[in-house]
Amino acid sequence: MKLFERSSRRVRLTREGEYLLPYAQRLLADSRQFDQAAAACRQEQTKTLDLYAIPTMTNYDFFKAVNRLYGPASGDRPAFS
Repeated sequence: MKLFERSSRRVRLTREGEYLLPYAQRLLADSRQFDQAAAACRQEQTKTLDLYAIPTMTNYDFFKAVNRLYGPASGDRPAFS
């Protein structure tokens, strides 16, 4: 199906293109709303990572390594207890 007619000076919608234009516009608007809703979900999402280690792991900089992987550079803020 041809939606556009092209000439050396301009591009025009065909009759089919004009008919489908409102549907395409709605799809784009819905897509933008979907992106906004998904972004809002990501912001509200809580991330939990439970790590268990034997006491000697602290001798091997275990928590420093975890902080490098999941720390401020990744946008997360780990908390250790």
